[in-house]
Amino acid sequence: MASTSSATSATSISDVDIDTGNEIDSKTDSDDSPLDLPQLISEDFTQHLQGLYHSLEQLTEVALYLTSRYQNN
Repeated sequence: MASTSSATSATSISDVDIDTGNEIDSKTDSDDSPLDLPQLISEDFTQHLQGLYHSLEQLTEVALYLTSRYQNN
């Protein structure tokens, strides 16, 4: 029975990764020229920074809400 539950949890983890779009894509296929690599890295880094910025915006909103709620109590 333990093997069944571990197989189920492994399936759940992979399903979550697929559902959230967390996919590893190196974008360094053999058909890409070496000259494209800096551009690909730049695009990936820009996307990463945009994601971080969005996360920081959300954290700031929550912090402001908690601060105002704490001050009201």
